[in-house]
Amino acid sequence: MKLKPVLDVIGRVLIVVGLSMTLPLVFAIVYQETNEIRVFLGVMVLLLFVGTVAWKGAFTDEKLTLKEGILIGAIGWLIIPLFGSLPYLFSGTLPSIWDAYFEAVSGFTTTGATVIPDVESVARSVLLWRSFTQWLGGMGILLVLVALISNLGVDGARLLRSEMPGPKMSRVVPRMSSYAKSVWIVYITVTIIEVILLRLAGLDFFESLNHTFTSIATGGFPPGMPAWALLAILWRSLLLFFLCW
Repeated sequence: MKLKPVLDVIGRVLIVVGLSMTLPLVFAIVYQETNEIRVFLGVMVLLLFVGTVAWKGAFTDEKLTLKEGILIGAIGWLIIPLFGSLPYLFSGTLPSIWDAYFEAVSGFTTTGATVIPDVESVARSVLLWRSFTQWLGGMGILLVLVALISNLGVDGARLLRSEMPGPKMSRVVPRMSSYAKSVWIVYITVTIIEVILLRLAGLDFFESLNHTFTSIATGGFPPGMPAWALLAILWRSLLLFFLCW
């Protein structure tokens, strides 16, 4: 087993996670959350640095074997929530590393369980990151597939062929890549549509975005606990529709 291809892909994944923190950083700036600005900026720089070092230091054109692909999946599911938990930890939202890690795992796996005692007291940018992890997790498996598909070796090709009998692998791989991109386009389009509909139903942009992120991913991290009791029938129906989508 060669570690260079593994570090190469892991580095790229960390860069993607780091860049994804741009959204909560923008909201922290908009809402003038000084502490959270420092937190998200610092974590973003850390992720981009570590990811770039791993990617550039281990860059290779070697194909991944099945074992290396499995190792990437295992490492990825451990370290992505680890870095994703840092905003909770450094912002003081969850002072325990275990609680912060649990919250991040719950988000990226779209589980929806939370250990935050008082959601309404949490900074808005942190709440957005919390919801955004679910949105990212809703397409996480597909992301991993797209990231690995061009580097799969013979073992990986056999695995995919066993899962999808019929077409030859040379035809399946391009179709899978195209399919993945198409699903991403649909995912983003439906997200935008739901945000617009929730805005028309009377929610502000922040709540619309949060509820959209969590309902699209079928996770259910609400930005405020009492919010569900105050929902109008119209946008509750809209939310239920997208939750079942």
